[in-house]
Amino acid sequence: MDQNENKIQPKTIITKSMRAKLTLPVARVLMKLKKDKVSQRNSPKAAVYFTAVLEKIMKRVIDESYIQTRNKKVSLHFYNSIFFFWYS
Repeated sequence: MDQNENKIQPKTIITKSMRAKLTLPVARVLMKLKKDKVSQRNSPKAAVYFTAVLEKIMKRVIDESYIQTRNKKVSLHFYNSIFFFWYS
């Protein structure tokens, strides 16, 4: 027997965001929905749907701002600040 066979392999963590193939954190959105008491009952499926909608809106806003910036030949420095703000 090899020594590696006796070791227990750690489970890989699959988050709600990974399951839904989203970039934004679903668990954080669900936590905010519960904390702010948006409704009496909060479903994890509702959090996934709401996160997907937020992600879609953010993608459209960023794409449109990129097009407008490219047309005006303005510095693209604000993209770094947007992503820094979201993931901090």
